[in-house]
Amino acid sequence: MRALLFAGALTLGAAIPAIAQDRPDPVGESLLECAPEHFQAAVGCLDAHLPDDTKATLKADGAAMFHFGLGMWIRNNWGLWAGGPLGESMAKQGFMHPDDMSGAILTAYAARLRGEEYDLEGDIKRYAEYWEGASTVEQVDCRDKSDQNDPNIKCFVNGNGHYFTEFGTGDN
Repeated sequence: MRALLFAGALTLGAAIPAIAQDRPDPVGESLLECAPEHFQAAVGCLDAHLPDDTKATLKADGAAMFHFGLGMWIRNNWGLWAGGPLGESMAKQGFMHPDDMSGAILTAYAARLRGEEYDLEGDIKRYAEYWEGASTVEQVDCRDKSDQNDPNIKCFVNGNGHYFTEFGTGDN
C-alpha cells in the first residue's frame, strides 16, 4: 500500500514527500521546517525547497495536476485542515476551504515560475463566488433527467449548475 501511494504521487507529477514513506524525505523535512504562516511565505517556501524537476513540471503543466500530490501534502502538513497559522491567515484573507488555499499557493507559485503575475484578490473572489453558488439549492423536476424517472426521488441543482439527487450527485 505504501509503495502504491508513493507511486501514485509520482504519477501525478508530484515529486514530493509521499504520505506514507519508510525512508527519510529531505524535501518533506525541509518543507515542514519552513512551516509558513502566511501566503507569500508558503510560495517562498516552495521556491526554496522543491526539487528542480518538480519546479519544471509545475511551471510547464500548472497547479491542477498537483492537487492530490503536493496540494494534499500542503493541506495536511501546513495546517490548512487543522486550523494552523497558514490556514488561519488565509481564512482571514477570505479563503473558505483548504483545497482552495493549497490551489492558490500552487497557482501563485506556478505563475512565479513562468514570470507571470498572480491575481490573489481575483482568486479569493472567484472561490467566494463558487462557494456562494454551491450554497444555493433549488429543487428541480427529475423527469428532465432521463436517468431519473421515479417521481419519488427529489432532484436539485445548485447555483453553480451542479445537478444532484437526494441520494448523491447526478450527471452534470
